[in-house]
Amino acid sequence: MISISSMTLEDFELIKENLSSDFDEFWNPSTLKSELLNKNSKCIVAKDSAGNVIGFASMWKAVDDIHITNIVVRNDFRNQGIRESATKRTYKN
Repeated sequence: MISISSMTLEDFELIKENLSSDFDEFWNPSTLKSELLNKNSKCIVAKDSAGNVIGFASMWKAVDDIHITNIVVRNDFRNQGIRESATKRTYKN
């Protein structure tokens, strides 16, 4: 079962060493951490049943706008509908 929740600093610490190998080369620890700490950003994570982060998304929220800046799923979990679930979750927040 996949769960989706707000990203925490603990989640960031779990994935920061493997961002480019498990996800995409665009992400580096400083980029993601600045998104996580930005008061106008919202970051969410998708976790598997063991609590491993298998995807994340970031978005910027304005008064009545949401701009999804990125959604990424770990390479070995792609094509399983996780990105769609993360997208739906962004609109609920």
